[in-house]
Amino acid sequence: MIYTNTPHKHIITHSTFKNMEDELSGYSYFQRVHKSFIVNLNHLSVIEGNSVHIGSHIIPIGSMYKENFIARMKK
Repeated sequence: MIYTNTPHKHIITHSTFKNMEDELSGYSYFQRVHKSFIVNLNHLSVIEGNSVHIGSHIIPIGSMYKENFIARMKK
């Protein structure tokens, strides 16, 4: 599921996350943070423990993705 800035609007796709991740790889502001979530780094409001906040949505950071995410945030 993709959360948008528009309240209560979701986009559902039949593409795999790997395909979406590959398609978004040309955009520096997208980062996979969990097996089920890719986030736009420009919209993060809080990074806290093992989660990030985008508006009122709390997105978990998966253990497989945390090291890369933290390294990217330090840049």
